[in-house]
Amino acid sequence: MSSTFGRSYWLTYQATGSGGVWELDSQIYRPNANLEQTRTGTVKQIDLADGSRGLVIPEVTMVYDPITFSWMNVQSTDAFLTTMENYVDNGTIIKIVDHLGNSMVGVFSDLKTTWQIDTIGDYFDVTAQFLRVL
Repeated sequence: MSSTFGRSYWLTYQATGSGGVWELDSQIYRPNANLEQTRTGTVKQIDLADGSRGLVIPEVTMVYDPITFSWMNVQSTDAFLTTMENYVDNGTIIKIVDHLGNSMVGVFSDLKTTWQIDTIGDYFDVTAQFLRVL
């Protein structure tokens, strides 16, 4: 991958078979914007027949909301764009490991590129939604 601003990378892994083993797949640029990560509890309060309230506590007690990744000034010929397009087109489940060693598992569900018309060369601002499951 070429880099416009000496970008740093996060590694991506794909699962190999059903053994839960992750194999190094590629790398993506570290996002240019902060990532908002939300965990939503699945516990629900319900009204019972006697008028009191009870709690329904599912086996899965929380889920992750989608995360929006943003990258600015990505050159149109950058292999990063092809990598991201392939992840979206193939519905590839990946594990992303950030620069601190934290990981998140999920799939990129969409990719949006905004062409910067008034720049020298062809550059894009890129956003992608990541549906996180772990």
